[in-house]
Amino acid sequence: MRKLRTWLADEENHHGNSMVVMVVISHGNETKLFSVDGDGWEIKDLQGTLCDIEALMGCPKLLFLQACRGGNHHSLLTELLVATRNPTGRTSCL
Repeated sequence: MRKLRTWLADEENHHGNSMVVMVVISHGNETKLFSVDGDGWEIKDLQGTLCDIEALMGCPKLLFLQACRGGNHHSLLTELLVATRNPTGRTSCL
């Protein structure tokens, strides 16, 4: 998350671009995204950072967020894996 913040803040990374499409898949809660480095980022701050990039003023910005918001992060994955076991007892790839 820290590397992403640094990269977004560097205006040089955005010259010549006409739009932004960002997809974030992470853990989170109602207001914050979390990363593997233990860092968190308020969603409103991420939106503000995207809107403040001078080189992208007036350009479309698409932000797709998928973040689980509960404490049991792996329960859905476990249910999906159990549901997809084939007759041999092996779990099929999703």
